[in-house]
Amino acid sequence: MTHQPLTRISKSARSQEGMALLIAVIVLLLMSALGLAALQHAGDEATDSGRSRRKDSTLYAADSGIRMVQIELLQMINNPSQTSVSLDYPSLITDGFSNPIAMVSGAPNAGQMPVAQPIAPDLTQPPQTDDGNALSGGGVGGPMYQPVRADVTAEDVGNGMVHLQAQFKYYVGLGGNTYE
Repeated sequence: MTHQPLTRISKSARSQEGMALLIAVIVLLLMSALGLAALQHAGDEATDSGRSRRKDSTLYAADSGIRMVQIELLQMINNPSQTSVSLDYPSLITDGFSNPIAMVSGAPNAGQMPVAQPIAPDLTQPPQTDDGNALSGGGVGGPMYQPVRADVTAEDVGNGMVHLQAQFKYYVGLGGNTYE
């Protein structure tokens, strides 16, 4: 009997000493990289969620501004001395983190918040006939109206801006003025 095969096996085993440590270090590095990527992704998701909430709050603020304009226009009918309405509220509405959302009547100018613009029917233009929808009857001799365009811009603390437009009809000559 010879002992050569045993000697070869032990030489082979000796040449692989430290390989388990090297493989363990490589696996540990890969797992660390995956962990860091997961942390980065979680941070990005949290940031995007905050931006989304701020954007939604700004949109709701601009929509509230349109509703405020509508209410002001309706009140203007009962007050003949008032000829226009405007909004200029730097902090009337806040987001979920108590940060103010500015709301102004007018369209943004070069990406900047506008100075409050008046919203009023253009009475210098001749009235238009209604389009004949089922609610108004329309047609010849039907109600006459002046279009009123309302622009409202809202901006949050992150300089996210929302601009909404609405068109109202200011009816004239029906035994009084009214808005739709």
